[in-house]
Amino acid sequence: MTSQWLLQRQGISTVMGERPAELLRALAVLGEPPGPEHAVIAKALGLPDVPDNASYSDVFLFQLYPYASVYLGEEGMMGGDAADRIGGFWSALGQVPPKEPDHLSALLALYCDLIAPSSETDPAQEALRAQAASALLHEHLMPWVFPYLARLRELVGGFYGHWAELLAEVLENEHSAQAEATDLPVHLKSAKELSDPRDSEAADFLAGLLAPARSGVIVTRADLGRMAKELDLGLRAGERRYALEHLLGAEPKLVLGWLATEAKRQADLHRAREPILGAIADFMAGAVEDLTPDNDADHWDHIEGQGSVFHVSYSGVTMALIHGGQPDALILGHEPTRSHMRGLPDYQQPSLEELRDMALALARVANPACQVVGISVNTQHMSEAEAKSYLAEVEERMGLPTVDPIRIGSGRLVDALMAL
Repeated sequence: MTSQWLLQRQGISTVMGERPAELLRALAVLGEPPGPEHAVIAKALGLPDVPDNASYSDVFLFQLYPYASVYLGEEGMMGGDAADRIGGFWSALGQVPPKEPDHLSALLALYCDLIAPSSETDPAQEALRAQAASALLHEHLMPWVFPYLARLRELVGGFYGHWAELLAEVLENEHSAQAEATDLPVHLKSAKELSDPRDSEAADFLAGLLAPARSGVIVTRADLGRMAKELDLGLRAGERRYALEHLLGAEPKLVLGWLATEAKRQADLHRAREPILGAIADFMAGAVEDLTPDNDADHWDHIEGQGSVFHVSYSGVTMALIHGGQPDALILGHEPTRSHMRGLPDYQQPSLEELRDMALALARVANPACQVVGISVNTQHMSEAEAKSYLAEVEERMGLPTVDPIRIGSGRLVDALMAL
């Protein structure tokens, strides 16, 4: 990376947290054919010099097409049912779909419109905007954009490699702010399984192989060149499908073996992203259980809760953490100055007594010996005197050590755990 890029990372992180729509909109523009504004944006973000149109074409028109339908459709080509679904999403929002509704830049721009600050004062309309943004991420971006950007970084480097890295970082940040997915996106649900090359015609197998929604891998022209070189085979010019047909006809065992190795490599990369992207909710409890096996007596696993069990948007994630982690102890978390659940103005916060009783009942489904041992309170919006008074009142009322770990430290919570 250039020194300019490194120097600007802190400023970019600030924008990412405070004004993500502005940053994403700038990155969306850089995914389009180079224009005069690209150099200005690239300089502001500390990116290398903008490539020319020929370089753009080599990346986005010949190697990695920036269209969701290519990666989400069972045909592995632009258009089709996947593009129609995405166009329907635009229409459902009351917008006329653009000429290329599934282009990455168009989808990013739409997401920016949904998360950007607005003058809307109706809480219900604001909630709908938030739901639409979440649906856009889960259904039409997350299923393909991270593998796509990872492959772009592998194959290209330079300007577009840095662009892909920054875009992935921003989208990871956006994804982490959303509730965990509870089901597969419709695109992936509707995709057919990949045909077994031993039991099907070559054409059927290749059609599925080149459709990432079916095969789980992204195969580019550059990959075919690498394969031919490694296997010492001749590579026929033309479309990927025709080149693969020729390679399979020449050395089917070698080619299938190479493809299997490449599929495993890309699968391993995807598994490495799971801590960031999460698992589908059906498997979350099992995943948590695998990550937190019984440990030595002198070792603790600390599992951070990801939302209130009373929050209808986030409770599923917390339930999986509680049941999969099978905790021996719970520490309740609370922010007393909030008037309602985050993003849900009609849902009031429960009392600490209600939270204690509900959380403990849920935890004891998996571990009957579980106990509530303390309370952690976020008092950042209180004065020193207000915080001290509130913590003392809660501790007396609940009979549990009650602290703000940031303001006064977490030592008393550690003592409560040690006393178990």
